[in-house]
Amino acid sequence: MPYFIEGWIDDCKLTATARTAKQAFAEAIDWHVAKQFSAVSIRDGSRTYSIPEFSELMALQQIADTRSYTDSRGTNYEPNTRDREQTGKS
Repeated sequence: MPYFIEGWIDDCKLTATARTAKQAFAEAIDWHVAKQFSAVSIRDGSRTYSIPEFSELMALQQIADTRSYTDSRGTNYEPNTRDREQTGKS
């Protein structure tokens, strides 16, 4: 699925295309931080995301993929000691 990166510099709107979410995120960060573009966003064809929203979406997808992979192997997640201490469960 192509991703579209959009940003503004002065009064000009610029758009680029990336093949992967990782490439789109890297380009958006480059535009925003290094090139000082404003209003940088990433569009996936159906929705437009700000950089923080897209970052969160990528993280949640990676967590879901990890859990799905773990579940498909029949391995259960066992919280470590620190997790149990934080939740108050033993």
